[in-house]
Amino acid sequence: MPGAAFLQPEEETRVSATVDIIPIFWYINSRERCGREPHLFLLKIPFTEEAMLKVCSICNKEFDGYRSSKLCSDECRVEKELQRSRSRAKTKEFKKKQLQYREAHRTELSARQRAYHKANKETINAAKRQQYAQDPEPAKRQAKAWAKTNKKRVTQNNKAWVKANPDRVRASQHKHRSAVQGNGGSYTAAEWKTLCKQYNYKCLDCGKRRKLTADHVVPVSKGGTSNIDNIQPLCGPCNSRKGAKCTDFRRT
Repeated sequence: MPGAAFLQPEEETRVSATVDIIPIFWYINSRERCGREPHLFLLKIPFTEEAMLKVCSICNKEFDGYRSSKLCSDECRVEKELQRSRSRAKTKEFKKKQLQYREAHRTELSARQRAYHKANKETINAAKRQQYAQDPEPAKRQAKAWAKTNKKRVTQNNKAWVKANPDRVRASQHKHRSAVQGNGGSYTAAEWKTLCKQYNYKCLDCGKRRKLTADHVVPVSKGGTSNIDNIQPLCGPCNSRKGAKCTDFRRT
């Protein structure tokens, strides 16, 4: 602070009040801040007329500006506390009415929110992706907390996703098997669909149009990878009959 001078406690008796020195302020340093027992010291600040004046926020009167409070008297402090109490009461009442409104119009608000999300899906998803890229931890914590409190719904969603995406599930399982064996390799659901379309959705062994499964030409147990070039479409019975043999029906 410009013009300030710190005095040791023993110099207190030698400090005299003059016209250019304001009344001395006492400060206490706590044990946590200075690492030792609290002690007192003096601060001497040159007097300026502007620095001495403040305006009370309640009554708008000027008062000694070196007071720590922004209020000039006990009456103003009481009035300030009453204002805070009234403000807290109004906020509490507003939140209560807001909650009552939401409970009474839950269906309408939910429909409005769904309509907004549907109309602005791309914008909302882009904002979420950007926020996740900057700081993924809050989203992870929120998802983990939601899954913990909605276990039944999570199970239902997982079952529905598995039922709706069998090709992706099978590709993921093959990737995992190859990774466990140390062979590596993977393929996507799109690559599998392209392969099936290439052979007109027919089993390469029996030639019939049945539900196709992805078979490893060279089995994973014998070092085969899960890349698409090691996959051939076979029906379930033909796949089971082939077993762990290295038979390439694409060339027969």
